[in-house]
Amino acid sequence: MLLKSKTNSASYFFKFLAGVIIFITFLFSCAKQVPLTGGPKDTEPPKLIYASPNIGSTNFSQQKVILKFDEFIKLNSLNQKLIISPPINPEPKINLSGKSIKILFEQNSLSDNTTYLINFNDAIADVNENNAINSFIYAFSTGNIIDSLMISGKVVDALSQKPADDIWILLHINLSDTAITSLKPDYITKTDRNGNFTIPFLKQNQYRLYALKDINFNYIYDLPNEMIAFHDSIITPTAIFDTVSKKIIYNPSNIILRLFSSEKQLQSIKSSKRTYRNKIELVFNKPLESFYSINVIEDTNALIIPNKNNADSLIIWIQNEDLFEKNIETIIQFRDPDFNDSLIIDTLVLRRPDKDFVMIELAPKVNKSKEPHKDLKIFFQTPLKTIDKEKLKLQFRTDADYFNSNFDAEIDSLNPQNLIITSSFLEKTDYKIILEEGCCKNFYGETNSQAELSFTTVSSSEYSNLKIFFTDKDRQYIVQLLLSDKIIYETISIDGTAVLEFLKPSKYRIRVIIDENSNGKWDTGNLFLLKQPEKVVYLQDEYELRANWNHEIDWDVENRTNK
Repeated sequence: MLLKSKTNSASYFFKFLAGVIIFITFLFSCAKQVPLTGGPKDTEPPKLIYASPNIGSTNFSQQKVILKFDEFIKLNSLNQKLIISPPINPEPKINLSGKSIKILFEQNSLSDNTTYLINFNDAIADVNENNAINSFIYAFSTGNIIDSLMISGKVVDALSQKPADDIWILLHINLSDTAITSLKPDYITKTDRNGNFTIPFLKQNQYRLYALKDINFNYIYDLPNEMIAFHDSIITPTAIFDTVSKKIIYNPSNIILRLFSSEKQLQSIKSSKRTYRNKIELVFNKPLESFYSINVIEDTNALIIPNKNNADSLIIWIQNEDLFEKNIETIIQFRDPDFNDSLIIDTLVLRRPDKDFVMIELAPKVNKSKEPHKDLKIFFQTPLKTIDKEKLKLQFRTDADYFNSNFDAEIDSLNPQNLIITSSFLEKTDYKIILEEGCCKNFYGETNSQAELSFTTVSSSEYSNLKIFFTDKDRQYIVQLLLSDKIIYETISIDGTAVLEFLKPSKYRIRVIIDENSNGKWDTGNLFLLKQPEKVVYLQDEYELRANWNHEIDWDVENRTNK
């Protein structure tokens, strides 16, 4: 235990120990209060009236602990709430009898010269009203002193920056970078609902610190979908007696751990569905970012369309009509974006679908309102092969009459289910598109019936614009505007300036990702490479964008200041 003081340290030993007890008591044992309703009611949690051995005992050698309370008690969700640190193997048995709890240790299960903490959290409650003791702790030492150092901090989700609750905090005396992948921790605790944690009763030592969302409850990082966080440097707890405030200062006390999921999972097909006899939808577990090929057996002309709205999915349109009545075998090859040296080959057999018919209709549709900065997009149920522009008309309305307007039209090269119309559209004007019969032909040789589609253009004055000027002009930043945690707008800074135009007025959360490798996306961490996730910063408050306004923000991301 490290004590520093200009006065005699021995004279402060008892003050120090008393300070530890008072601090731990304050931190862990505040009673819950239940509001009174309908007259007098018991609102007090049970009180400990007897402990054998006493809480804080040293030279502990017993195999049984008895805790007696002033009323009949029960244990709520003990398996989820009980924390024993350091872990004891095998775990002690907890027996409940009336007003008492017995803790039974197996012989030789406790280590020498070790301080143990048994934290019941709020599991202990009275039988009648369920008034719970908030964080009841029984601590003891098998040595001649109670270790009294502690560390504290907070765990947040690396991307959302929201507090991460119910996360295991693990301390390892083994300083190997990979200790958490094979060894049990030396000390443990859990984060509270605000993501905060404290590990008390620590020995003076050096530690590696981790946070783990432990899916299989073994205190080891051994599953690819477990979330992990790690502290960059070795932790050395200290306690300093401040002669001015007469308080004990424990360090480190402001640790921030950023929890992340590793993306080191092989790319795979998450789901496959034959929605119609001639249509297949594939969804992958993450976006396709590199090479892939699809071979539909007996159909070399099958049309493969990436889903622009979801980068992790593809649509396959079958061209060979003989396959409409058969099961379809498809061989898919793709490379994983995180393992470029790997070639994955998957074979799928897709049976006849629930919707047992062939989708060949064109059925054009258009959004009822058109934004001023975007081309007009007409969506078809099936992919287009050719269009006859002479049978296509764009008209705008003035008063009661419609007039022809110049335009150009082409099939979307990325998704042939879309027809793109470009024109000098007037704002706040009613338009209609007339598709004469036979204007469009799809890949199945079907043509459209006569159709008339109406829409209205929106005024640019109904939108807002935003510029963000970053202090560090050499770094690349990804700027995202969020509504209910969903990304609505996104852009990348150029020379320290991010520009977003034609934004719908609302109150947004603004998130900035420091794009260290300038790849245009947020990169998660990697424990094995000791790589932290890319840093994320949020504007402190929601930012309101107003119609017909040009907004500007000066932002020093590193110092978290803006104006």
